[in-house]
Amino acid sequence: MENLGIPREEIKEKIKEVVEITEIESIIDKAPFEISGGEQQRVAIASILVLEPMVIVLDEPTANLDPLFARKILTLLKKIQVEKKMTVIISEHRMDLILPLVDDIILMKEGEIKAHGAKDKVINSSTFENLNINKPKIYSIFNELKNRNKFQHNIPTSIQDAISSLKKIK
Repeated sequence: MENLGIPREEIKEKIKEVVEITEIESIIDKAPFEISGGEQQRVAIASILVLEPMVIVLDEPTANLDPLFARKILTLLKKIQVEKKMTVIISEHRMDLILPLVDDIILMKEGEIKAHGAKDKVINSSTFENLNINKPKIYSIFNELKNRNKFQHNIPTSIQDAISSLKKIK
């Protein structure tokens, strides 16, 4: 940041803010080999945030993380998107984890965009149904209910929506 001509005091302020947002206060003085994979991801995200980009692009940010840390990383990214009003683009295969947190989805197969739009629209499209991809568990459950004529609405994209939808089934 010094190379960009940013004064030292401003650099210190930005670092302090980013450390708080990413919740890495307890590991700030540790060496990379002393922290977990999830903590390493938080440090990597912090190093990007300090530059205040308008857009962050991440490829498989939950790779090699257990489900708990993966969820924490994705929740952190959603928090950043909302609080910092940033565009966050994530390439991710773990749809169960990411689906509740995203606004839009772009589905790709072999480098070609197959569907793009609001998550509710994409998840409930025939394109999504016909693509040979790992579907979220919510999708599989409600698609089966649809096939049995037990559910006639759009497939929910979050646990809260799923619970609400299940309460309506008779």
